[in-house]
Amino acid sequence: MKLDAVIIEGFRGYAARQTIAIDQLTAFVGQNDVGKSTILEALDAFFNEEADAQDLNTLSTSKKFTIGCVFSGLPDSIHLDATSPTTLAGEYLLNQDGKLEIYKTWKCTASKAEIERVYAVAHAPGSEQLRDLLFKKRDDLRAVVDGLGSDVNRNRNPDMRAAIYQHYSSLNQLELQNREVDLDRPKDKVDTLEDARKILKKLSDRHLPVYTLFKSEQVKGDKESAVRSPLDATLKAAIKLAEAALGPIAEQIESAVKDTTERTLERLRRDYPDVARNLKPEYKSPSWSKAFDLDVLRGDDDVPLNKRGAGIRRLVVLAFFQAEAEKKRGERADGASAPPVIYAIEEPETSQHPDFQRAIIRAFSALAASGDQVLVTTHVPGIAALLPTESIRLVVRGGTALKYCQVLTTFSKRWWTR
Repeated sequence: MKLDAVIIEGFRGYAARQTIAIDQLTAFVGQNDVGKSTILEALDAFFNEEADAQDLNTLSTSKKFTIGCVFSGLPDSIHLDATSPTTLAGEYLLNQDGKLEIYKTWKCTASKAEIERVYAVAHAPGSEQLRDLLFKKRDDLRAVVDGLGSDVNRNRNPDMRAAIYQHYSSLNQLELQNREVDLDRPKDKVDTLEDARKILKKLSDRHLPVYTLFKSEQVKGDKESAVRSPLDATLKAAIKLAEAALGPIAEQIESAVKDTTERTLERLRRDYPDVARNLKPEYKSPSWSKAFDLDVLRGDDDVPLNKRGAGIRRLVVLAFFQAEAEKKRGERADGASAPPVIYAIEEPETSQHPDFQRAIIRAFSALAASGDQVLVTTHVPGIAALLPTESIRLVVRGGTALKYCQVLTTFSKRWWTR
């Protein structure tokens, strides 16, 4: 999938809703403190759920902020129901432009921000009988198709949903409309809907891009250096590529844990009923990124890279980008596919000689040409001048708490010197 746009509302300086177009290579330029890095960090919140209460716009009365993403380059098929394939279009999850438009809304308290809702904006059936069809369990779907007298495979949820949609379409009762379709479980429908968050998880695990943010000042310690950012991106992409193989392993582990847990609870119910009354099993999927943790690169003198100068650390990142671009060009030539990656880099020119600055832009351009997306922020006119005009987004202040982006149709260096 390719990210076409990000929508920000109530997040930091973006008080009002702003839609920002994203290209294969996109550069955000503008003065200090106008919201360039905020765009990259909003995407980090969306993809990696990295957000806290301080991200809330100070003028917000709702105590909420929302971040959305619009995707094109959609997969030909997806698996929302075990092994049964379906399509985003067939499930009415696409907007009127035929793109996937997903939003996450956070509710903030004084100390934390929690995701309150995940939903898609789609051109979808609005009739009461069809609004929640995607989330009905198999037995519920069978009851519906039995009532309609449909001749369809009752062991495949996508086939049953398609038959139901077709029936109402033939009666002109789909009532298609642009509306919000929940992708997490509404609290008022816990008993009737499956855990819909799995829908987004399956999209994220197998289809949505991997997003990695490399901040301009990201040094946290021996095990959490700025250099880890590209290495972690590689790890995430590799895990996503191996999802089909890792799935059965996770199921095997969960089965063993469930067996032990249930036997333990049964023993407690028999011998210690008062204790067992307050206990219930809860299973969490394994974190493969922690299982396959990557250590920090070290030099011949055993000094970790995060203890070296910022320029050296960034050159390591540059080498990573160049290596990835070369690898992906080779993969594309061989007809192979890999999870798309969005690389977001704040001020790549920091601490670099002009020769290296130009080399960085060449590396970014090659990486974008290989199929991934690259987002950068910059203050340097020379960096912006090296980029295609259509890739530049000018971030300006439109009011005391409003910032917005515009696509430059012409790039004039006078903007930098006024």
